[in-house]
Amino acid sequence: MTKGDCYLFSLFVFIWHGAGKGSDHFYAWRDALSHLKRRILFRFFNLYLYSSVQLFFLIKML
Repeated sequence: MTKGDCYLFSLFVFIWHGAGKGSDHFYAWRDALSHLKRRILFRFFNLYLYSSVQLFFLIKML
């Protein structure tokens, strides 16, 4: 996994942002595509939870 791939899956991008020369603080800024990534992640996990619950009830009925 490359550095670019890690940025694709993260909701925040950590950048070097300071008030002047010699600053040593990292701040988390929202990624420009974070709202789309969150929507895709939620859909994936909702589908996963829905299918696992359905499978659980199917096995329970047997």
